[in-house]
Amino acid sequence: MVGFTRPVNLRSANVIEASSLDYTILRPVWLTDKPIEEFQLTQKGECFLGTETSRASLGRFIAILAKNPSLYSRCNLGISQSGTEGEMPAAYR
Repeated sequence: MVGFTRPVNLRSANVIEASSLDYTILRPVWLTDKPIEEFQLTQKGECFLGTETSRASLGRFIAILAKNPSLYSRCNLGISQSGTEGEMPAAYR
């Protein structure tokens, strides 16, 4: 599932990063419906710190970006939730 779209996502990110656009690329890990709005970020090239994040966390971060568009301008960020470290998301354990 992820592997099938990964090459397309990588090409898209490369095109965006090479452009003059003001962008923030978000790479969320496995999404959950948990009501937790906590998140941790990693920069492009760093390993993700967790294996899942909630839709609420992603929404909270996007709201922060909408209020402060220059906060992570021209960044490619992984977003995950602390306490979810491991080899796979809880749904697969």
